[in-house]
Amino acid sequence: MFNIEKYISSGIIESYCLNATTPEEKAELERNCKEYPEVRQELAAAQAGLIAYASQFEQEAPPGVAAKILDRIEELKLETASLSQPALRASEFIGISARSDLEKWQKLTACLAPPAHFGDIHSHELFDDGQRQLVVMWVKEEVPEEAHDDLYEKVFVLEGSCTCTVGGKEIDLSPGGFLEVPLYTDHSLRVTSEQPLKLIVTRVKLKEAA
Repeated sequence: MFNIEKYISSGIIESYCLNATTPEEKAELERNCKEYPEVRQELAAAQAGLIAYASQFEQEAPPGVAAKILDRIEELKLETASLSQPALRASEFIGISARSDLEKWQKLTACLAPPAHFGDIHSHELFDDGQRQLVVMWVKEEVPEEAHDDLYEKVFVLEGSCTCTVGGKEIDLSPGGFLEVPLYTDHSLRVTSEQPLKLIVTRVKLKEAA
């Protein structure tokens, strides 16, 4: 039987973070991250600690390194995610980015569908802990203009296409398209496909977004 505590205390996670593992150890850790949430959480904590430690020094890490690490953590979450019955909700928050895997998101949400008859917008909440919200949304025509001063909002398109107007600038999105909405900025969405738009929406309250 796999001893999670013994594995975590073995030092393998720290070695992985320092790129000091063999290819076999690296593959084993990544498999265990997929299978055991405790290992995945410990890896995330170790990586966050390493980033915080490195930030104390004047020399900055290459641009995008921290973002790539965080994206990889979210990717591991997505690979092992499932929607629990009967509410069809996720057990943890999964972030999105321009590097999110379209096929994996489509597979995870394939079991979800809007009602046969709904208004312009229908939402299905996957996760909400009071600070972070993860939603699947279907839109027939448009999302009215709004602006946020207390949360960060991101969208990732799964099906259909749309034109987003952000601060007066139009941005076209199709499946795999990603948009991060700036704070205090007017934004709206207009569907351009014949089929309803299906997208992932994340909202993170300002004090937790950093």
